[in-house]
Amino acid sequence: MSKKDDKRPQMKRFYKTVSVELLEEGGYMIQLDGRPIKTPMKQTLGVKSFSLAKAIAKEWDDQKDEIDLEGMLFTKLSHTTLDRVRALSQDIIDEILSFAGSDLLCYRAAEPQSLVMREQERWDPFLLWFETSYNIQMKTVSGIVHEEQNPQDLRKIADLLGGLDDFSLTAVHNITSLTGSALLALSLILGDWTSGEVWAAAFIDEDYQMERWGGDDEVIRRREMRRGEFDKTYEFYKLSQVET
Repeated sequence: MSKKDDKRPQMKRFYKTVSVELLEEGGYMIQLDGRPIKTPMKQTLGVKSFSLAKAIAKEWDDQKDEIDLEGMLFTKLSHTTLDRVRALSQDIIDEILSFAGSDLLCYRAAEPQSLVMREQERWDPFLLWFETSYNIQMKTVSGIVHEEQNPQDLRKIADLLGGLDDFSLTAVHNITSLTGSALLALSLILGDWTSGEVWAAAFIDEDYQMERWGGDDEVIRRREMRRGEFDKTYEFYKLSQVET
């Protein structure tokens, strides 16, 4: 996409200085020329982590003559956390559970055998981890016919989601949307997998097809953009967990 075709909302930079200040109730806020940034719902943009606050401030400080709001992912995710996730956490959990109910890791190729084996090798360790760590036993099926998961297992996943803080829940929701898998998103936040391992697991089928038939430039470009957002979302999560 050329700059000319980029329709992301922009406005002129209207401030000179960006600073991180303490909130009276604890945590940190970001100020522009001494005035706190507000979320779309008119809340003060405040976070508990100084590291995340500094990262948000840098996004604003890095803006040039025009402000690229869509490109400021730490700010966007923080807005989402404060305006949506905090107020509607059960709705967010339900959205993530809808992915888990038909999760990517549970729907396997019937053929060719080389893809069947690749999915088993890459996806089974995640399902085994859920079983051994949380006694969650997800059913797998070959093909696309829907298989109902055990409601008790879905309730256990809901309990895991309910135990997350608001910023972590935001990250899991966004990573679920980007990968198509709630199980992969939770594995990244709660397990020992690297972001590279989780990302690769999410695109086994697509990579297999690209190996056989080659890659489409537009598909590759969109994938690179999603990978950038995935990495930034995981960084947002990690920063949100640092107290200093």
